[in-house]
Amino acid sequence: RMHFIVQREGDCADRGTGCAQIYLEYPEVERHGGSGVADSINAVIQEFVLGPFLGNERPDSAGTLITQFMGSYRLAKKEYPSATSWTLERHVMMARDTLGIAAIAMRWYEFTGGAHPNTRTEYASFEVRTGKRLRLSDLTFPGRGNDLNAIAETTFRILKRLPPEGGLASEGFWFENDQF
Repeated sequence: RMHFIVQREGDCADRGTGCAQIYLEYPEVERHGGSGVADSINAVIQEFVLGPFLGNERPDSAGTLITQFMGSYRLAKKEYPSATSWTLERHVMMARDTLGIAAIAMRWYEFTGGAHPNTRTEYASFEVRTGKRLRLSDLTFPGRGNDLNAIAETTFRILKRLPPEGGLASEGFWFENDQF
């Protein structure tokens, strides 16, 4: 079953200022038997959808997330009346169910003013029989994770037209410890 939640406040017809909007779209995996698969996948979905916003505490429901978001927007508008419109989107879709592995794609978009919005996409894979969340090491041959990472970095540098060597931060990308 899919959940679609849309909440708007203010004049959303004027895309420049005066509007706060939140879009949440996510599945709720139905339980079949007692394997815990649905519980495992739903827990990851809820953790993503209910992620904290602007340093607020982690909400316990979509309603609380909406209240936090709209409240933060109202405070910003009160302090800065010409503040731009805000948008928060969190979308989760079932991406694949192949060879006993189910995958979900989670997309996050946030704009609260500034030069650009923030976006990210995450994927999570689960063993269908047990509901175990899989890690990269579960999907690759032992000891080959570094080989795969090297291939991914080379591909990333080619796609982004970056030199084959050198730091990524100096090119405008953020990776923990400046490592791919």
